Amino acid sequence: RIPAARTPKKFKLLFGLDYSLWKNYPQFEKNMKHLGFNGFCFNYNIPNKVVSPDQVREMNRELKKAGFMTAVMGIFFAPPYYLASPDKGREYKSTDIDGKPVNSFDFTVRGPWMKEVSESAVRKGLDLGFDLAVSDYEAYFGGERISFTPRTIAAFKEFFTKKYPGKPWIEPLEIAKNPEKYPEHHKIWVAFKCDQYASYLEEVIGDARKLTDKTAIGWCTISGTSDETIRMDNLQD
Repeated sequence: RIPAARTPKKFKLLFGLDYSLWKNYPQFEKNMKHLGFNGFCFNYNIPNKVVSPDQVREMNRELKKAGFMTAVMGIFFAPPYYLASPDKGREYKSTDIDGKPVNSFDFTVRGPWMKEVSESAVRKGLDLGFDLAVSDYEAYFGGERISFTPRTIAAFKEFFTKKYPGKPWIEPLEIAKNPEKYPEHHKIWVAFKCDQYASYLEEVIGDARKLTDKTAIGWCTISGTSDETIRMDNLQD
């Protein structure tokens, strides 16, 4: 038998699982306490056609009563068509450094559809009784390789000429392909992209907060993305 582990007092140790494991494994909560866990992080495949929102809320009430923190992890603030093929919903998606259409979010796109993004996040995680909802990062992969759509190039030019009137304008594709040749411009380009991502998230999270503010929102980050794993200018952190 595995010896009992001490439960952390100053931080949460979460076990990742899905609803069916919690529901069907014998004495699950007792066994998790024995192993020292004081929290659970659920996959966001609930609620669904089998598990209702009220069942998820009841699960959260039961676990909190037993002394566990509850969290859910999923892609809560991705734009429309994120999971569709690259040819679908092109108005929301990026063109990469090689001129290839990719699924990654084109970070300058805005519109009324953002309200539905916020409402979906509330339905899928923020209004179900979890302590924390962690949004994953897949929709934002490849930040160092995007985006060169006409909309984003025009937005960057407007930003650049207003904020840096004394600097020569250089096309962002030229900057991205030659960062060592244009180091100052490259920093500006990366900062612009980061600001665009941040403003998008600020708006959709702000709208979600107007609907419910009971669940904390977290963001899962990684040190690198796609095929350039350890680049300092990646946009995930």
